[in-house]
Amino acid sequence: MYSLSIVIPAFNEELRLEATLNKIDAFLKAEDWNAELIVVDDGSIDRTAQLVMRHMPEKPYLRLLQNHINRGKGFSIRRGVEAALGEVILLTDADLSVPLKEAHQSRRRDRDWLTRCAGRRVCVRSVASALVQCRF
Repeated sequence: MYSLSIVIPAFNEELRLEATLNKIDAFLKAEDWNAELIVVDDGSIDRTAQLVMRHMPEKPYLRLLQNHINRGKGFSIRRGVEAALGEVILLTDADLSVPLKEAHQSRRRDRDWLTRCAGRRVCVRSVASALVQCRF
């Protein structure tokens, strides 16, 4: 299990995703997170998936999920969250619309939220889905 999962839905993001992957790599190394990065390619017609695959050998925490047709951002987010193994799930776009520093704040906020829910019957996937809903 990871302490952090970063999920990026991507549709035709070949031009901006490389810089994002490098920024995330620098952040994870500097902060010493035990993390995974999941890019969900939503049926891109550019070389988004190939770009991610090119980075995978040097970034072992990087995972690629592919929708072979465009299913939409919501579907891609859900797919990424369902595949995530982290205690905290950070959703952001290929332009890093959610700053990476939010990971620390999310970790504290989510731990508090999960503590309040501890006495309830909530399965892990339901918790993950609820966290995603809370972030929108």
